[in-house]
Formats: sequence, structure tokens, C-alpha cells
Amino acid sequence: MNGISGVIFLGSKNVNLFEDYVLIKELKNRGSFIEKYEDDNNISYSASHESKNYIFSDDKFLINLSGRIDNKEDIKNSLSLSGNVSDQELILLNFKKYGEESFNKLVGAFSFLLFNKNTKEFYVVRDHLGIKPLYFFFKNDLFIYASEPKFIFLISNEKKILNQSKLYDSILRSDENFENTFYEGIFRLERGQFIKSNKGEINQFTYHRFKTPKYLEYDNEEECFEDFRKIFLKVIDQQTSDIKKIGSALSGGLDSTSVTRVLADQNIKNGGKKEIFSYSFQFTDLDKYQFKTTDEISYVNDAIALGGLNSRIIKIPKGDYVTQLLDSQKLFPSPNLQGNRYQELYMIDSCKRDGVKTLMTGFDGDVTISYGMELIQMLLRKLKIYKALKLNKETRKNQNFSGNSSKILFNYIFLWFLPSRVDFFLRRVKGLNSFGSQFRFLDKDIKREINMYDVHCRKRQNMYDIKNGHRNLLNSKHFQNAFESLDVDYSYNGIEERHPFFDKRLMEFCLNLHPRFKLKNGFSRYVLRESLKSNLPVSVRKRMTKSNLSPYFFDSAKKNLHSLIEDLLSSSSKLKDMLDQNSLKDSLSSPSKLSPEEMTWLINFSIHDQWIKQNIDS
Repeated sequence: MNGISGVIFLGSKNVNLFEDYVLIKELKNRGSFIEKYEDDNNISYSASHESKNYIFSDDKFLINLSGRIDNKEDIKNSLSLSGNVSDQELILLNFKKYGEESFNKLVGAFSFLLFNKNTKEFYVVRDHLGIKPLYFFFKNDLFIYASEPKFIFLISNEKKILNQSKLYDSILRSDENFENTFYEGIFRLERGQFIKSNKGEINQFTYHRFKTPKYLEYDNEEECFEDFRKIFLKVIDQQTSDIKKIGSALSGGLDSTSVTRVLADQNIKNGGKKEIFSYSFQFTDLDKYQFKTTDEISYVNDAIALGGLNSRIIKIPKGDYVTQLLDSQKLFPSPNLQGNRYQELYMIDSCKRDGVKTLMTGFDGDVTISYGMELIQMLLRKLKIYKALKLNKETRKNQNFSGNSSKILFNYIFLWFLPSRVDFFLRRVKGLNSFGSQFRFLDKDIKREINMYDVHCRKRQNMYDIKNGHRNLLNSKHFQNAFESLDVDYSYNGIEERHPFFDKRLMEFCLNLHPRFKLKNGFSRYVLRESLKSNLPVSVRKRMTKSNLSPYFFDSAKKNLHSLIEDLLSSSSKLKDMLDQNSLKDSLSSPSKLSPEEMTWLINFSIHDQWIKQNIDS
């Protein structure tokens, strides 16, 4: 929950730069405690909501850290250290022993500068998943790094220019050239990467990516469940060991309940030395259908009833949440597409009232654990058709999926053997590969530029590459967008979100689990349900459904559609050139008839449009 920024002079320091107070004023959004280090080649800043040092310096090195290291005790043991050692010093001592290999030994959420005062060489490093943001700028022997792009502009006095290619990629939801930002000349360091300077040049290297799984061998299920439980409890313990007052987001789903209940149960076991607060949402003013799709209070109450929690049920009223999101785009380093941001803001307010500065989440736990659906494909390819269909039927029944279960034979056997070009042709004939409703608002020239066959092949690879599907998902770059948006709201309010399911050790363990431990008897995430069965209420452990937690956002969207379309038609931003004006005009006459996909894309366009106006054109 802090932020960093700094400049390194690879050449002369005689550069027209910023006034200190301008940057410090902005940094104070991330904390009132400001640190500064300066020598002939380096000016480093750190902002924190806590009165502790994030800048560490000895006779040879400087460390400027944003974030934390979770596996401190493990690293201390490997270095034969004892006593209190700060995260910064631990990073340095680890580096002195292992060099660049040390970066992959770190577990946590971090971005940092490692600067050699003697050689003037440096490293800039970002964690395995990109939880802590880091942007950089390099021009005319001037290297600037920061937790937010706006700090770079304050230091460099560069003009803000829209990166048109990034806008194009973002609108099309492409992860190509992901290191680019919406600002020309400003780049972000990607997850699991570091920058290394050498003789006035900088180069980027990847130190971590998840690899093709090598399935762990177990004689029985219980051994697997025990290993998972040990890792999960260790992650929770290490992420909360030094915190006395902890919040936990409790939706009532399997992931959030697992985190919350382990927190509470471990605290009870240790004598209740910590205060554990749970935060749950309850929507008001719901109609009968909305109530059915959103209500999770019964699951929440079952989790609370097991004890050890100071529970908070946050009432969320109806509101104009689309306008709220559109009006706040100036805060963010890129267009913020979080439709549930309004819920996060209610959560933040509740945490602040309780004095909670650390919030645990079950964010995307299903991504880490995986649903195990590839097991069905494995069985089919081994011609164990009866078992595959039986498991598929059980799974679909548990999840209330409709449709003919036997169609899986067609989808996963026939299409698997079908050549890509034939599959692509057949889908085009059926209209499945056209741009469809969600793309109808894009300019025709842009549509023609897109290689839909290439897109199709990538989708096929993800669908039918059984062993690497989970790995590809974990290596996805799009996590960074969510983390970078969340970072602003929570950091500006002195709160840090921590995500146990995104611990590197847990992710690697789950990746290397055979799918039979993830899907059994129709229950997905089976390893989680069984490993934590002593912690979870029965209702949650057997739950397979998910609730819709964004009813008000889309309710607000429907009421704002007409004005959203009008604003896009009259827009002066560069986004306008990417849109089909005739399609927009046609939809203006009957916005109520737009499909959910069309509505979603219009909101997406509007958010990009507002971000450009507030951050580039203003």
C-alpha cells in the first residue's frame, strides 16, 4: 500500500526536471510518510501510509521497494539469518548470494529498484503476477520508474500523447504488445520481468513464467489434500503473520469463504490474538429475479455462524454507477473497466471505519485451482467414453447447465481431429466467426484488418491443448489490468488487498495437480473442497453455483444507454475514428433492444472515450 518513484541519470545530471514539491504532493495520495534518497546519479522517493522505511541503503546498494515479501522466513533460513530483517534488506542479501536467480526465489507482491552506488548499474523488478505496478521511461540517458505514469510525467515534463496502437489493442482485447501503455514513450514492466542496466543501456528479461505441468504422483487422495492444506495454511499465515487487525472479503462463494474461514479458525486456534473482520454485500431494492441471482446471505451466514468473525453486511443501494465509473477515469493509469468498482468503494469505506488496513480476498481462486474440466477431454481421448459422459453429466447437473451432454463427443473428439481451416470455414458458414453483435460498432476498415483465422487458431489451441490450457491461463497478462486498477483505489485509501490464491507456490502446486484431483463426482475444485472440509460450512463446500454481483451496474447502464451513444457520436477523442457511426446511430433509435453483449461493448467504448478525454485531452 505504498508507492515509489525515482530517476536515474545515466549521463549528465544537468537535466531540466521537476520541482520536488510537485511530485511529493502527488505521492502523498499513496501515503503521508515520504522518504527521499539522492546522490549524483539517483533520486528515489517512497510514499507510505506507515511510518516505516521502504528505502534501504548500505555502503554499496540502494533498495526502493513497493510491496512486501511473504516468504521471509524461508529466505532467512536459506541465508542462515536470524532476528528481524526488513524486506528490503532481505532482497539485498538474497541478491548478493544468488544474483539474478534471487528474483525468482521471492514470493510476494512487489516492485523495486536495486541500485549499485559504485558501478551505477541497476535492476528494476516486478513480482511474478504483476500485483504491484511499475512503469518506466527511458530517453536521452534518463531512466524514470514509478508506480503510476503520472509520476513520470511530473518528473520528466514530457507531453502526454495517446498511444493509438495501444488503444486499438485494448478495444479488441488483445494482449499483443502488452508492455505498451496508453501513453507514447511510457512502458510498463510486465509480470515476472526485470530490467537490467549495462553501460548506459537497458534490457528486459523474464525470470518467471509458469511451465508445462509435470503431474505430481500420489498413492492416494488424502496425501494430495494434506499437501494442499499445508501450502494454503502456510500462505495465509505468512500473508498475515505481522498483522493484528485483518479484513476478509466474504462473498459466500467457495474461494472467499475458504480464505475467511481459515483466517478465523487459525486465529481461534492461536488464542484469538487477532481481530478478524468479514465484509459481505447485500443489495437492496431488488426485484424478485435480481434477488434470486444475487442473494448469497444464507451462505455468508453459514460461514459467520462458525465463529471468530466480526461480520459486516454492507448494504448497497441502487445508484448511477455507470456515470460514477465514467467520471473517475482520471484516477487510473489505463481505462478502468471494473463494473463492480462501486462495490469495492463500499468495502473500502467499511474497512476504514473499522481501522482495517489489510484486506484478504478470494480473488480468482477458481483460476488457480482450476475447474478440472480437461479431465473429461482426457477420458474421451483415451476412449473412456462412458466415464467421460457420466462425469460431464454430473458436472452439468451440479452447475445447472442445460443442453445435451452427449454433444461433448462432437466438441471434443470430432472438432479436435478436424483441420483448423475446415473448422474455421464451417464456423463462418454458421456465422460463428463473424464479428457478431459485440463487434457491430467497430469501423469496417478495422474489422477487415483483423486476422480472424489467427484468432480462431489461438482459441482452438487454448480449447484443445489439454495439458497447457491451465498454464496458458496462469500466464495470461490480463491479470495486471485488474491489479493496477485496484491498486489505485486501495492504495489511495491506505488499504492493501492481499490475494492468497495468487501466491506463486500455491499456483505452481495446483498447476501440477492431475485434473482428477480438481474434478470428481461432478464437483469442480475438488481439492479445495476436500482439503478444507473441516473449515467450510457444508452448504458452501457443496455449492457449485455463482451469483451475479453486478445487478445495479447493468441496471444503471440500461438507463444511460441513450446518453452513452450520444456522447460517442459527438466525441472529439481519437476513439471516434474506430467506431461505425451508422451502427451507433441505428442503435440510438432503440437502445432498449440492444443485447447484453452490445451493451457491454458500448460501455467499454464509453470508458475508453472518457479516459482519453480526462487523461490525454484535458
